[in-house]
Amino acid sequence: MNYKNLGKSALPLLAFFLLALNASRAFDFEPPEPLSDHPFLQDLKTKLEVFARDLAAEKTYIHSDKSLYRAGETVWFSVYIRDARDLSPAQSRLVYVELIDPKGSVVESSILLAEYGQAAGDFQLAAKQKGGIYKLRAYTKWQQNSDSLHYEREITLHAPVLPRLLMQLEFERKGYTAGEEVVAFVNFQKLDKQPLAQQEIEYVISFADTETARLKTKTDAQGRARIAYILPQPLPHSNALLNVLVPYERQTESIARSLPLLTSGVDLQFFPEGGTLLADLENCIGFKALNEQGEPTDVEGSILDSKGKTVATFRSYHQGMGRLSLYARADETYTAEIRSGEGKKTYPLPKPELNAYGLQVQQQNAENIVLEFSSPRAEEVYLIAQNGGRVVYSQALQAKAGKNALSIPTGTFPIGIAQISLFDSQKMPRAERLIFANAHKQLKISVKTEYEQYLPREQVKMRIEVKDEQDRPVEGVFSLSVADDNLLTFADDKQGHILSSLLLQSELRGSIEEPNFYFDSESDPNRLLPEIQRARALDNLMLTQGWRGFSWEQVRKNQLPTREFEAEKGIVGGTVLDGKNQPVPNAEIIAKSEKYGVYRTRSNAVGAFSFDNLPLY
Repeated sequence: MNYKNLGKSALPLLAFFLLALNASRAFDFEPPEPLSDHPFLQDLKTKLEVFARDLAAEKTYIHSDKSLYRAGETVWFSVYIRDARDLSPAQSRLVYVELIDPKGSVVESSILLAEYGQAAGDFQLAAKQKGGIYKLRAYTKWQQNSDSLHYEREITLHAPVLPRLLMQLEFERKGYTAGEEVVAFVNFQKLDKQPLAQQEIEYVISFADTETARLKTKTDAQGRARIAYILPQPLPHSNALLNVLVPYERQTESIARSLPLLTSGVDLQFFPEGGTLLADLENCIGFKALNEQGEPTDVEGSILDSKGKTVATFRSYHQGMGRLSLYARADETYTAEIRSGEGKKTYPLPKPELNAYGLQVQQQNAENIVLEFSSPRAEEVYLIAQNGGRVVYSQALQAKAGKNALSIPTGTFPIGIAQISLFDSQKMPRAERLIFANAHKQLKISVKTEYEQYLPREQVKMRIEVKDEQDRPVEGVFSLSVADDNLLTFADDKQGHILSSLLLQSELRGSIEEPNFYFDSESDPNRLLPEIQRARALDNLMLTQGWRGFSWEQVRKNQLPTREFEAEKGIVGGTVLDGKNQPVPNAEIIAKSEKYGVYRTRSNAVGAFSFDNLPLY
């Protein structure tokens, strides 16, 4: 996103844009080649489309004007309601929005009418509203058939004393144990975005509020600095804090974060790619580590066989996730060993299986994905890929016993998660893999203002230009908010934006830490961890945190979901009665609007009528 500083004499401002994703051609889809005409795959495609159409899941997203408020302020927001299949405007036109206090009670609620899948509203905070973390919740009646797609966004009610610097602090890893070197990176900028270069800074390490170390370093020409500290052994306490102090204009600014210490309570899970650990074959195994609070923690360790011999090593790559390679023998059992705060801890790996099926991604780029699938025998197998209930690839393949290679063109796939499934000759699902296709298909938004600087309360005119990844102009529905950049930095809000929410968080099980990371540009000069490749981290997420909203058994048996609530479509209707209270059939009813013109309809045989296209908004 390109922008100009909108106010140097007053507070710096930063414009944020969020838009309905159907504005982009990223969701247009043409199969890369004719889909298979095999009767089984055609039947599966038809049933999947019926299932997705009947389910017609909806997703909601809230764009609030900021994430940090003071008592008495107004919370402005836009709500997007999207069809989960292709992110076009959803069938529901009424959306319910609630403001929820820190105790979970609904403080205020609104029912809003959406046009083109978007609605706007506001909540007025009371002058004496208590501080804390509040939530904005948005849902439709249709979404109440399933709790999985309701949307909640946290906002903070607080009256902060804002720092006079823009500050960032990130740890290199998400978990450290006794004796290891903690590494963190900081970035300091003045309010005019200029780096705080060659500035001496001080950082303090405290355990349980007791200062343990006080060290110094200096920022470079870009205002960045590397902070390092070797943890004592044993650790004095499980709670530790890093506080970075910066002298600036005769005052001291500071930024603090808790040290991500690796304790004994690590939940470490392993996920063989494709779903099964294949015996007597090379396997790719994903893993994910969480601490006692359910947050990602970085680990490293070894894979041991039944004799205690190390056969592989592993180290998490990003947010506690990673992968390892293992040749698993049929007659062996394997365990993983890591070092935690209280010594070594072991975890069992799944048992290798003979005569099993596998599905692995060997390579992925903007145009193709190279797969390797394993079959225990020579037979006809079936491969199908779907995105949002739409089949984007299907083929019947003659497999040989062992490993087989296949390249699939994915350049025309929609942006988002595609589920690839392998069926055996008996038409049973045997292996599955999620991929994220075409993450580069994002909109390019540029904002240009008339002037470089503005006076307080002076009108700002701006030119907004939106293009797709191929620089073609794009039409869409937009919402815009302008907020103090210093306020946003202080809030340190890492909740998902519209891309990560609709394409990632609503598609996967569980919480995703810092989801925007997977979509942000790698060319951003303010990145604090430039060595982490987003594509690699995103594929690790696909490998370890997969989830399906349905099973193939449900689809094949036409087990359509039951519904208690219908979509509210904002239809205006009634009944025409004569003077004797009798229905009047075939009566013409006219609705007039100075802005939108004349709309006509007629009553049916029992006098009932409806307008389903009135611009009620």
